[in-house]
Amino acid sequence: SNDLALTYHKLQNDKRCLELLQPYAEDAGKNEAEIRDSYLPSEADSWLPVLKATRTNLRLCKGGK
Repeated sequence: SNDLALTYHKLQNDKRCLELLQPYAEDAGKNEAEIRDSYLPSEADSWLPVLKATRTNLRLCKGGK
């Protein structure tokens, strides 16, 4: 989803970018400790890099840099 969302951003379709990222926005708004409290350790280790990319892409699609 992050790769596709970034593609939409590059195509100047930030609305679609944000729509794709919406299901992940809640977790992306959490800090690392909150994620680690919500998931098993191995899941958190896998999920944190995805959320980092999601945070970046959300910022980009909202017009941030």
